Amino acid sequence: MTSELRVTTLSNATGDGPAALTKQSAAKCIFSVRSDGAAINNTSGGINTSSLTDNGNADRTMAWTNNISSRTYICNFDNTGWTSDVYDRTAQVYHNFSVDGVAGMDTRTGMLTSSVRFISFYEGSARSIYDYDNFGVVHGDLA
Repeated sequence: MTSELRVTTLSNATGDGPAALTKQSAAKCIFSVRSDGAAINNTSGGINTSSLTDNGNADRTMAWTNNISSRTYICNFDNTGWTSDVYDRTAQVYHNFSVDGVAGMDTRTGMLTSSVRFISFYEGSARSIYDYDNFGVVHGDLA
């Protein structure tokens, strides 16, 4: 037997907030960035993005519309390449090690409750930074 569920609004039992997810987590931010770093490209269903800052070659900061509750969220990146190099390119959260050193999660300058700073690079032997199209997803709790 098939079932169909149609709703306009899904809320908690008291009707004053969102329904809680049980043993699962929804993405709190999804974004994609053009390789020129000039614009947010939300064609992939971007959510919770307010602005993009181009800090220089392959160095960008994505700001959230709604802040994350702490700096211990999960951020995953992917990007585009071409031909056989497609898997040799990646992005990583930026950390200023002159400030961050080997300290714990709370001192990392790349992950703020209001934004994440990341750098694109080629994973080959040169590990050169380069502007690529980037795609990211963030999981955590909203503030």
